[in-house]
Amino acid sequence: MQKVVITGYKDVACQDATGNAIALQVNPQELQLDYNISYGDKGGSGGDTKTTEHAGGESAPLPGAANYETPDLTIETVVDATGVLPDPGGLPGSGGGAIMAAIKFISGKPTVEDYIKKLKDTCYYYVEETHGPPYLTVTWGSVLPSQSTNIASSKGVYKCQLQSLSVKYVLFSAQGHPVRAELTLKFKGVEDPEARAKGNSPDLSHFIEIKHGDNLPKLCEDIYGSPEFFMAVARINDLPSVYAIEPGMRLLFPPLDKASR
Repeated sequence: MQKVVITGYKDVACQDATGNAIALQVNPQELQLDYNISYGDKGGSGGDTKTTEHAGGESAPLPGAANYETPDLTIETVVDATGVLPDPGGLPGSGGGAIMAAIKFISGKPTVEDYIKKLKDTCYYYVEETHGPPYLTVTWGSVLPSQSTNIASSKGVYKCQLQSLSVKYVLFSAQGHPVRAELTLKFKGVEDPEARAKGNSPDLSHFIEIKHGDNLPKLCEDIYGSPEFFMAVARINDLPSVYAIEPGMRLLFPPLDKASR
């Protein structure tokens, strides 16, 4: 049986693995995918504004333009250490024991505490390279959307970052150890850098909406082919720091000749 596998990465392209991965003990009966569309400002009331791009000049706003966001994913599942649920197998090539290996015993009694810790290690805790949680791939079946330009090689591989993790402990041992927990994981889809770069030209001005997990060096690499212009982009946008960006902000990336001055 193929299990849902979550793998952590240090980069948005999901090439440099963190070394952490985990399989869900129970595959979800339902998956929720949210396909969101945001619209530009239609009358100066605030919000996002898409732009047209002109060679050598700044972009002009397109009121009411639609921005198709990467889909979000919600998974609800359960982890159980009572023995009611048999070990269904673990990570690929693990020999089938990776899940139960994470369900440890304290004083001879089962608990799901170590499994929850492993889950957090994989998708929740801070990673220095991303300045936040790790990038992730969620792999299972064929329904998960791919953000890659190479659809054939990434079918059922969803690139994302964790948006929230809810852990509801629903059963405890006589010693007070949690032996069953209901999990709700919400993931924010991330745009594949190849797909983003495909629509970019270094000879045009771009207004880019910052998405979760973006950083200036990587955006400059996508647009200009090199991260070295990130200081110039920060200066052009009057940023107090190269780290002073957050999701929803819109930054101007000028033509390459202006960024290199």
